[in-house]
Amino acid sequence: MPTYRQIRDRIDGIGTDFSVTDIGFLPKYADDEQYKMAFMFQLLTAARISEVCGPYLFRRDDMFEVDFNGEPAVLFIVRTAKRKGKPRPCAVPLDPKYEPWARPLMEYIKDGPELPFKFHDNLTGTSKRYLMWAAQKTFEGMMWPMIEYTRSIDVPYDHETQVLKTRFTDLMYPEYLVELEDGLRAWTTSKETVKRSIKIFDRWKRVTSHVMRKRRSRTLSIEYKFDGTDLAYYGGWTEQSQSSNIPAALKHYLHADIQGIKENIGLLREMANRYFFKLLVPFVEIEKPL
Repeated sequence: MPTYRQIRDRIDGIGTDFSVTDIGFLPKYADDEQYKMAFMFQLLTAARISEVCGPYLFRRDDMFEVDFNGEPAVLFIVRTAKRKGKPRPCAVPLDPKYEPWARPLMEYIKDGPELPFKFHDNLTGTSKRYLMWAAQKTFEGMMWPMIEYTRSIDVPYDHETQVLKTRFTDLMYPEYLVELEDGLRAWTTSKETVKRSIKIFDRWKRVTSHVMRKRRSRTLSIEYKFDGTDLAYYGGWTEQSQSSNIPAALKHYLHADIQGIKENIGLLREMANRYFFKLLVPFVEIEKPL
C-alpha cells in the first residue's frame, strides 16, 4: 500500500520527474502545473474526481483565507457529490511547517481562472476522464488493496417457470418470489431479472485518482486523530462505523438542506474549527518511523 508521502512524492514529481501531458490525447491548454495542482487539491480535500473537475467542480470563489485563533488557514469549500452538492469545509493550515502545499495551492487558485481545474467543457464526462488518465500516468506502478465486499447483480430468470408466488406492494405493484437454479429465493418486481448478491474477494488494483481520497482519510484518522464527526465534516463520510460516533446534535448538519456557501460560511467555518487544531502537526512528524 503506498504511503501518504509516496502519493505526495508522485504528485510533486509532475513536470520535473515526468510529464502527464506526454499522453498525446490530453488537451494542450492544460499543462503539467494544472494537473499537479488539481491532484494537490484532490488529496488535501479528500475529494472525489467529480468534486474537482466534474459536475460538482471547485470554483475559485469557493476558497477563503481565514484564521482560527490567530493560526492562518485556507478554507476550501467542496460540493459533496454524493450529497447533491452539499458544501463541506476543508480547512488546511497555511504555515508550511504543517502543510507545505497549502500556500502554493491557494496562490495558484487565487491568480487563476474562475474554474481552476476545468479540463474540458464537458464537465460530466470528458473533463473527469482527462484527469483520470493523468492519474494513471502519475501513479503508474502503484497498487492499492481492495477489501472483500458484496455487491448485487441482476440475474435473468424465466418468469413462466421460476416464479413461486406473487404478492403486491403497498403501491399495488406486483412482486414475484423467484427460485433460481441453485435454490436461492428472492423477491423482485421485474419479470426478467432478480437481484443476487455476489462476493468480491480481496485483491489489489492499480492506483486511481480515488485512492487519494482513501489515502487522505486514513492519514486524517491515524496521523491527525480525526474522529467520526471530524471525518464527516471534512470528507462527507457517513459510513455507519463513523456516524455511530457522531452526537445527535451534530447529525443535523449531515441531513440539513444546506446548499448556499456564502450565506452559510459562518456555519462552515465553525464546523472546520472543530477539527482544525488537530491538523497542527509538523509535517516532518507525519508517517515518521517509530
